[in-house]
Amino acid sequence: MTRTEEQQECPYCHDEKTIVGDNDMAAYVMIKINCLFVVPRIIMPGNSTGTGCPINYCPICGRKLGVAE
Repeated sequence: MTRTEEQQECPYCHDEKTIVGDNDMAAYVMIKINCLFVVPRIIMPGNSTGTGCPINYCPICGRKLGVAE
């Protein structure tokens, strides 16, 4: 499958750019290791560093994840 230019340069699935979140929000949403993660902005001692759900495609550009470049 030929990838579009958008898929080849997508900062969300290639560079772990934050999909949702800023300094005013309590958590960030990002793609890490083929999972969509919700990561708390402030991690309290003894708490989890985030929750992930496996995904097959980037929700922004539609690129299939886990396929060799």
